[in-house]
Amino acid sequence: MIQRPRLAVDAHKFVRIVPRAYFSHVKWVESLGLWAIRVTEGIGAMTLMSLQSLLWLFRPPFRWRNFLHSLEYVGVGSLGIVTLTGAFTGMVMAIQSAYAFKMFHAESLVGTTVALALSRELAPVLTGLMVTGRVGSSIATEIGTMNVTEQIDALRTMAVNPIQYLVTPRVLACIIMVPILCQLCSLVGVG
Repeated sequence: MIQRPRLAVDAHKFVRIVPRAYFSHVKWVESLGLWAIRVTEGIGAMTLMSLQSLLWLFRPPFRWRNFLHSLEYVGVGSLGIVTLTGAFTGMVMAIQSAYAFKMFHAESLVGTTVALALSRELAPVLTGLMVTGRVGSSIATEIGTMNVTEQIDALRTMAVNPIQYLVTPRVLACIIMVPILCQLCSLVGVG
C-alpha cells in the first residue's frame, strides 16, 4: 500500500481560517480578468480581419461583380435615408438658429451657421450613423446567416477566401461611398 505524502498545511483548516468574503473578491477579480481577456481577443480578431481585408485589395482575383453590387447597395440604397436625414437636420438647424439669431438681429448669419455646422460636424456623423444602421446591420445579418447555413465553409471548400470574397468588396464600397453620401447630406441640408 502506497502512502500519500502529508501536506504541511491541511486544506480543511485553510478553508476555515480564510473568511468567505475573500473568495467573493477572488471571483470578482477573476471575472474582471476574463472580461479583459475576451475584450483583448475581440479587438485582436477585428484588427486581423481589417488587415486581411486591406491586404486582399492588392491580390488577384478582384471580384468586380461583388464590388459593384456592394457599391450599389451601400450608395444607392442609402440615398433615401441620408437625403431625408440631411434635409430635416438642415431645416431644424435653420429654424432654431433663426430664432436664436433674431434676438441679436443677426438673421443673416443663419445660412453660414447651418452650412458650417452641417459640413464640419453633423453631416459626417449623421451619414455615418445612417449608413452604419442600414448597411452595417444588413451586412452583419447576411454574413451571420451565411455562417449558420455553412456557406462560408463552402467558400473555404472551394478554395475561395471568405475575407476576399465577402469582406473586401464591402469595405471598399463603404470607403468610397460614405464620403460621397456625406457630401450629399451636406448639400441637401444646406440647400
